Amino acid sequence: MKYFWILIIFSLLAMGCSNTAPQAMTPTPNVGNSPQQIVTPPPTIEKANSAYVGKILAGNKTLYITFNTEDYQKATSDGKVILLYFYSDNNPTSKAEELTVFDAFNKMESIKMIGFKVHYDDPSTTDVETQLATTLGVKSAHTKIILKDGKVMWQYSSSLNADTYITQMSRFLT
Repeated sequence: MKYFWILIIFSLLAMGCSNTAPQAMTPTPNVGNSPQQIVTPPPTIEKANSAYVGKILAGNKTLYITFNTEDYQKATSDGKVILLYFYSDNNPTSKAEELTVFDAFNKMESIKMIGFKVHYDDPSTTDVETQLATTLGVKSAHTKIILKDGKVMWQYSSSLNADTYITQMSRFLT
């Protein structure tokens, strides 16, 4: 995908440096029995998973996105297993461990799982996130909770590696 953007940038630069005006591109008509080839770029993560409105932070099939009520309710109603990662901008452990969370979600291949970055006790925390943390009994940043069918299946507040994340999340996918 980065090569696509590099190609676009160089094309724009080349067009800007030429003395002639660019000509409008017209589609080639489909003549006879030869099928017209339509080239489309591969979908981005946002387009491929457009059912969710939150910012996708990691994952291709197993998404890790920013928490918002609409996506959380959709994931719950769709019967997804949900990982909530309570993250704080003020907590160095949260910042370091989030890279591990990214790694785990990038490796997972299940559409039955979704993860949410839930702000906790920092300037970005919303009232809904505060209420969710209170309801679930979260006492510190970098707490991880796995929900299945609205029930807490697993809760942990120490740091994990990517393989342990994957193992714990996979336990509840069946």
